Amino acid sequence: SAPFEGLALAQARIGAYDEALDTLSKGLEIEPRSAQAFAYRAIVYKLMGQVELGEKDLDRAVRLEPDRPEVRWAKGELIE
Repeated sequence: SAPFEGLALAQARIGAYDEALDTLSKGLEIEPRSAQAFAYRAIVYKLMGQVELGEKDLDRAVRLEPDRPEVRWAKGELIE
């Protein structure tokens, strides 16, 4: 699901948040245990002002792969 995650991050960076969420959802359908996808979705939710949803996805990401760099980055972004 790495192609989905990269695309979603690019979409989020240009403000296409709904598209980014859709892309990440497609990626999670293929790989439902992708810590990176949950971490990126947490970032998108934060950018949308929906921090509570972001925290839920971040919790999932941390449970799956707490030491993954993308998970640590997302954690730092949500704490900020």
